[in-house]
Amino acid sequence: MAKKINNYTKILKFYFENNGIDVSENEIEKIIVSLKHLGVYNFYSEEDYCYYYLIKTTSANRSAERVINKLPVDFDPQNNCKILLIVNNIQDKLYINTPKYKKDFKDALTKKLSLKTRISTIRDISAEFISFTRKKHEVGITNRVDSLHYDLNKTAGINNPSGYVYIASLYDIVNMYNVIGDSLFDLNVRYKISDELDVEKEIKKTLNENPQEFWFNNNGITIISNKFNCDRPSVIEFPYSDCFSVINGAQTITTAAKWYNESEKGKEKLKDAWVLLRVILVDDIAQSFAKDVSVSLNRQKSISEVDIANTYEFVENINSVMNECDKDNICFEINKRGGTPTYKYSYYIDDFAQLVEAYMIQKPGSARSSKGALISVKENNGKYEFLHKDIFKKVRSSNDILKYYTPVNYAYELINSYKKVQKNLSYKDTFGEIFLKYGNMYCVASVIYCINDRQVVDFSSFEYIDVKYNTDIIQKFIDSFELFLKSINKQSLDSNDFKKEELYEKFKNSEYMDSLFEYISIIKKPVLK
Repeated sequence: MAKKINNYTKILKFYFENNGIDVSENEIEKIIVSLKHLGVYNFYSEEDYCYYYLIKTTSANRSAERVINKLPVDFDPQNNCKILLIVNNIQDKLYINTPKYKKDFKDALTKKLSLKTRISTIRDISAEFISFTRKKHEVGITNRVDSLHYDLNKTAGINNPSGYVYIASLYDIVNMYNVIGDSLFDLNVRYKISDELDVEKEIKKTLNENPQEFWFNNNGITIISNKFNCDRPSVIEFPYSDCFSVINGAQTITTAAKWYNESEKGKEKLKDAWVLLRVILVDDIAQSFAKDVSVSLNRQKSISEVDIANTYEFVENINSVMNECDKDNICFEINKRGGTPTYKYSYYIDDFAQLVEAYMIQKPGSARSSKGALISVKENNGKYEFLHKDIFKKVRSSNDILKYYTPVNYAYELINSYKKVQKNLSYKDTFGEIFLKYGNMYCVASVIYCINDRQVVDFSSFEYIDVKYNTDIIQKFIDSFELFLKSINKQSLDSNDFKKEELYEKFKNSEYMDSLFEYISIIKKPVLK
């Protein structure tokens, strides 16, 4: 099943999928039970001839020597293996996912096993964070008396928001992120996005050189919540729940957390840093007001339409419908930049639009040359919606997904295969070289057009061909297009030809497209049995 899931299951599914391993839900449940009760699980994957060791650890037991002691007694240094450490805070994840830790780990294991040369069969050592905390989260403030409070005028029957402003401890906010993780930024459209002004560098510089001046050099942090306690004079409390989110200031928090981990003196210096903290109190943080505030705050900064587009109705609808999807070849999500994928296939909105423009709208030139323009929007009564409604169809049910977007994942895989072909194939003639470099969108449009029986009105019956055939299909496509170019006596070819539709339309109506169609039909036949 491809439904959204949390904690252990989410992390493990994502980890195995990234390693190209198919692990059943029953196997994942067995792994989770073992990790929770024994703290370790290991198994052999015949898919990549590799042993996987999963180890649950804590800050007190994260040293290489202590983790090595959790490896099974029959650990064989001759076998290829990967090691995944399950940790319960961000700082441990950052600490372990460094070249230094991995080097120390291999050196310590080499010494323990009395090997003559440094162990080389460990393919990867990595850490993933899973939140275990159920406690409330406290943030220190200078003085409650000095804070500001703002209420909208109350209207009968309407739950209006309240606003509070504090001078708050950045150290406490970073520690809150340390135990909650990335879900703290669920409603933040800008999560962990770097920008052209190199803000991350400036944040680290201030924390390192003048942490007492941080309040003056930072725009502040905004948290939206459905409840919090501000009765104590120098502390505010957020209860453990998923009902609060940082909607502005994620970059400040994640950069400070990273700096804290990198700097030996970072912990003490961070205690001297104070930040402007706004808390917005609403009954339902999922209501449109919360979304509007997040967008408004982040529109004031240099971010792209890609980030804002994740708040539009189309994205909400398609991700909502995907919660009921159980077919991995079809299931995908539209994700914000910096967000953690929850499906095997996860796309930014402009990449998604580019694929759809190529295969469904049959405009590979436009897909290549006008990617950014495909997500243009217009305002209608205070709401923003996409201009290209032919790309962004109304999605109400899984039937709409099947009809319009079944080929999305195949198109993505075809692009990936095309990149591999670019590295492995070489052409002596100029046409072949140029086509390898610029023809990927033409390829997507042509191949999916043929797979779908040369129609783009309805993709409900689209057949997902095994990716192992992609290289042959791409080769056939390039050869067919070369023959087509010779047939029309095309004397020259450059990148600009692939930014327009003229050549594609002529190829589409030629006998060479017929030849590609017949070739793909032969490949499809075994799939139908």
